[in-house]
Amino acid sequence: MRSPVIRKILLGLIMAAAATGLIFLGHVPVAITLAVFFAGAIREYKNNLGPKISPEFGAKNYVFFGALLIGLPFFFIWAIRYRFGPFATVFMAFNFAATDGLGMLYGLLLNKVGMKRHAIAKEINEGKSWEVAVLQVLTNSLFCTFVIYQFSPSNFVGSYRNAFILSFFGSIGAVTGDLIESKFKRMAKLKDSGKSLGTHGGFLDRIDSAIGTGYVYICYFALKAIFR
Repeated sequence: MRSPVIRKILLGLIMAAAATGLIFLGHVPVAITLAVFFAGAIREYKNNLGPKISPEFGAKNYVFFGALLIGLPFFFIWAIRYRFGPFATVFMAFNFAATDGLGMLYGLLLNKVGMKRHAIAKEINEGKSWEVAVLQVLTNSLFCTFVIYQFSPSNFVGSYRNAFILSFFGSIGAVTGDLIESKFKRMAKLKDSGKSLGTHGGFLDRIDSAIGTGYVYICYFALKAIFR
């Protein structure tokens, strides 16, 4: 019987393949998909996270943190898709999804070998360790560098160096985005933002990494457009 981690990774690959197809189909399928995820994320925040973190920060910050957790990642996904094209969106999603997947795999492997790990921020998430973060960032950077350079249009990144810079900082952004949402879930005493996606948790759990990775990709392509 497959472990929960393996099932989660397999489901993630299926979802990634479906999302890739949607991104290349055109504006309407992308808009519908984003609308579904947006509605699901708002529902989770309204019913689960929001009410539990409001007492911590005050009700006046309810909208602000909702915008941070929901508005920011969706803005990045929308802006990259419609401003920089489908390839940029696919590689951004691939970058943060692969980082998440490798994090789960390395965590499982290090647990099996009994290696002592040091938490990045124990008060936020004891499972996020420096050892796993370094391994997933370095491995994913090399992997995504190859994928981005080999399968993108010739003018997309231009060189392996540029592909590595984008992949490296995109991977760091994915880990950072994950930690940001983990902070809010810890405050709300929740493991997942919801159960809408089964073993993958909720909609917010799938887009948390886009907070950091989306910011990196937006900055990269904006600077590239300015200085080309």
